[in-house]
Amino acid sequence: MLIMKIMISRSFIEFGPFTMSEIHDFIKRGVLFESDYAKNESSEEWMPVQELAREPVKQAPVPVAEKAKQPAVSKAKANPSPKKASVASSAKVSAPVAKKSAKKTSKN
Repeated sequence: MLIMKIMISRSFIEFGPFTMSEIHDFIKRGVLFESDYAKNESSEEWMPVQELAREPVKQAPVPVAEKAKQPAVSKAKANPSPKKASVASSAKVSAPVAKKSAKKTSKN
């Protein structure tokens, strides 16, 4: 028994070869759409998949534009950042470090 091999074309890109049972499985799973074309491997004539398979095929999904994302500014207003440390408190932290290094140089 000769198994017919089928080529599929979607957006001018060819896929295959597939067996007719694979084509029917693709249709059942919603992989193929009515905008896809098929041809027998030995033929030069492309036809809609549903004509070759003699089975209804799903309509291709229409791409939906994404909603515009909101800027991060609205999140910042809802959660204000904590206050930063004052300059005086940061000076107190660095002062002992400076004194220690001065002591080290005096011992040498």
